Amino acid sequence: MITSWNAAAERLYGYSAAEIAGQDVTRLYPIYLSGELHRATERLLAGEMADPFETVAYLRDGKRADVSVTISPVLDRFGKRTGASVIARDITERKKADQQLRETQKLESLGVIAGGVAHDFNNLLVGIMGHTSLILDSLPSSSVYRQQLQVVLDAGEKASHLTRQLLAFSRQTMLDPKVLDLTVVVKDTEKMLSRIIGED
Repeated sequence: MITSWNAAAERLYGYSAAEIAGQDVTRLYPIYLSGELHRATERLLAGEMADPFETVAYLRDGKRADVSVTISPVLDRFGKRTGASVIARDITERKKADQQLRETQKLESLGVIAGGVAHDFNNLLVGIMGHTSLILDSLPSSSVYRQQLQVVLDAGEKASHLTRQLLAFSRQTMLDPKVLDLTVVVKDTEKMLSRIIGED
C-alpha cells in the first residue's frame, strides 16, 4: 500500500498524493509485470538486497513509461524494517535512444552487406558484358544474334546502374548527381522491357 508520495512521483505518474495514498503499488504497473515488483519487495523483507530492475509503469493519462525501479528498506528508529521505498526513474527517452541506435546499427550492417554484394555482382557483370561485347564485335553486321546480344548489353548496363545505387546506399562510392531527361530514361526502359516481356 502506498503511504507517501513525493513531488517527483507526482510529476512522473500524474497522480496527486491525495489520489494515490492508500492504493496498492501494483496499480501503477501492468499485471504481467507486477510480479517482478512483488519479488523484489519479498527479497527486501526477507533481509536480502533487491537489485534495481526495469519495467513499464501506467501513468494517470493512460500512457506508459519505461522506468528503472530501485527498492530500499524503510527502517524505524530502532532499525526495524517497517516498509519499502520505491524509487522509479523515467528512462523512456533513453529507451527510445537505444532503439534508434540499434536501428542505425542495423542499417549500417545492411549497408556493409549491400556494398559487398554490389562489388561481387559488379565483378560478374564486367565479365558478362565484356564477353558479350567481344562476341558482338566478332559477328557480321547481318547476324540475327546482334539484336539479342545488344539486349544483354543494355540489361547489363541497367544492372550496373543498380550496383552503383547499392554502393551509394552503402556509402562505398561517391555520389555523382546528374540532370536527366526523364522522357529519354522512360523510352530507353520501355525499349528494353518490350524486348524482354513482349507487347502483351
